[in-house]
Amino acid sequence: MNDQTLFDPARLPPRDEYGMTFHPDLEDERWEHPDLGEEYLSPEAILAAGFESRQVAFEYDAPEELKERYYESGEPDVSDWKPTSPEGEGWVLVGIWDTENDPYAMFVRRVAEGNA
Repeated sequence: MNDQTLFDPARLPPRDEYGMTFHPDLEDERWEHPDLGEEYLSPEAILAAGFESRQVAFEYDAPEELKERYYESGEPDVSDWKPTSPEGEGWVLVGIWDTENDPYAMFVRRVAEGNA
């Protein structure tokens, strides 16, 4: 993978029927943690590639009506959730997925020179 094209927003697939999406670059084996394997996206490895990452939890970010529908009604559709980008410039949404506990969104941005 050419690091110049890593996390190109044009390559983010559309959200599925439940509102989930996963950038194909997140499937790169370099993000795997040596002990936790492929289920883990190593922030350290992403940083080593020149990006910083932040995750946003649905539980703390989604509007109350969406949380109520998801948690109380058991409705798995989070299509209406618009994850809040972290503060600062240049953040790109690269995934929304469900976990055992909550849906999460992930954003990345290139690290400015001297900030890595």
